[in-house]
This record gives sequence, structure tokens and C-alpha cells, in this order.
Amino acid sequence: FITYNQQILNNRGHLSLGLRMDMSDFNLNMINPLNQIAPRASFKYQLSPKWTSNSHFGRYAKLPPAIIMAANNSQNQSDNTNFTLADHFGTGIEYQSGKTYRVSMEIYLKNYSRAPFLQNDQIAFANAIGTYVAVGDQPSISSAIGRAYGFEIFLQQKLKIKKGIVVKISNNNSQYIDLSLIHI
Repeated sequence: FITYNQQILNNRGHLSLGLRMDMSDFNLNMINPLNQIAPRASFKYQLSPKWTSNSHFGRYAKLPPAIIMAANNSQNQSDNTNFTLADHFGTGIEYQSGKTYRVSMEIYLKNYSRAPFLQNDQIAFANAIGTYVAVGDQPSISSAIGRAYGFEIFLQQKLKIKKGIVVKISNNNSQYIDLSLIHI
């Protein structure tokens, strides 16, 4: 992982750039870090002494769940396993009154690719629940795609007794595409 940070725009803006590469020796696809290259960037701008705006985007590579890797390995399907990729985009604003009170609001979109798709049940692993499918007993391929979007509101109040109050409100919608290319 490498990162670069720079104050810009008369020190009112903060730019952060990063690059990460992950690898695993599970198979030849996963051992090549260039297959999991994950750039990211964020920008924060001081609108006033108490208000900031921020935006960020980035790619994240995540190992599949161990149960997926074990099932593919036991059925000689290891070559069908890849890191799941997630492209994140978000923007928001934050209000901070000194050192004791903070509130922020953010909207975001996440696009997923190369996620595990259960071959026997023809469903994305992310949509599989215990009452629907016996998870882990079947091979998968890294072909599921999906998205998540929503907003978050975060409130924090620090108290004088070295304690604080944190409230987080989220609304999230997560969907994967089925074989007919419809988000479910």
C-alpha cells in the first residue's frame, strides 16, 4: 500500500491518493497482484471554520469467504476463484463545533464485480441465506455483479468524563444481478 497526501488551495483542501495491491497463493489468478490493483483518492475541502465537504472514490479487493474457497478447492474448482472487486464512490459534508460535537452526512454508491456466484443454485453468494441454500457445499465462479447505495448520518458528542455518545443512521440498498440481468 502506498499513499500520497497534499494540502492544496491555500491549505483549505486536502488531497489523498493511494494504491494498494493484494495477493493470495490460492491460485494463479490471485497470486498476481496486478489482478487486484486498487487505486483510491479522496478530497476534503474546508468550506468554513466548522464546515467541510469531502468526496472519495476507490477500488477495494476482497478475498472470497473461506467457505467459498474451501468448496472450490475440494471440488477442483480453485481456478474459478478471484478476489471480489468493489468500486466505491461517495460525497458528503461535515459540521464540527470545536472538539466536542460532530455531525456528518454522506451518500455513496458501491459497484461489485467478480463476486462469488453459486453454480448449482444459480444465485450470488451475497443473496444466499441459510434457509434457501446449503452454503459451502457447491462450487462457485467469480462472475456475480452487484451494487449498493445509500446514505449515512453520523453524530458524535464527546463528554467531559472521557466518554462520548455516537449515533449512526444508515439507509442502504444492496442488490445483485440474477441470470436475467435484473437487480434482486
